[in-house]
Amino acid sequence: MPLHLINIGGGPAVDSMNTLILLNKRDESLLRHPIVIHVLDLDDAGPFFGNTALVAHKAGSGPLAGRDIAFDHRPYDWDNSDLLKQLVGGLTAAGAIIAASSEGGLFEYGSDEAIVANLLALRARAQLVAGSVTTADELRRRAINKSRFKLIPRGLEGFAPLAARCGFRIAQAESAQLSDQVLLRPA
Repeated sequence: MPLHLINIGGGPAVDSMNTLILLNKRDESLLRHPIVIHVLDLDDAGPFFGNTALVAHKAGSGPLAGRDIAFDHRPYDWDNSDLLKQLVGGLTAAGAIIAASSEGGLFEYGSDEAIVANLLALRARAQLVAGSVTTADELRRRAINKSRFKLIPRGLEGFAPLAARCGFRIAQAESAQLSDQVLLRPA
């Protein structure tokens, strides 16, 4: 079955490529089927860089050499999840394996409503969803108030109920300096 990695607000989709590199090192047979990295992002520059990086990783003796991996960038505004619903619907009809991620994207900058709409669109078929959630401690909140970045410090306490509303549970969480890395699985 083909593997489709959906990267929401993915920019260059480095997290998706790193996942494939690690899977390839662990067990080359895991990447014997066609793979597509779908980058859903409004920006063109990050996905352009990511596609160029993927081509380099697949060339010569690169860490993904010989693998059938395609890069598909689609302009996407996570406040309107229709494109994601259509993509997941088409992939589901084709019998694809779907995993999704949003590193430094939707779960950190998106509204509660956008997170819920996107997770609901993924719920039908995504085997897992990974991403980063900005921590909500007082020190982090003060730093965000002084920053030009529009991060939303939900922390795991604020994010878990949103995921639960969509039929996901936090299966694993790893603390990092500024955020928590989460792995969601269907509840």
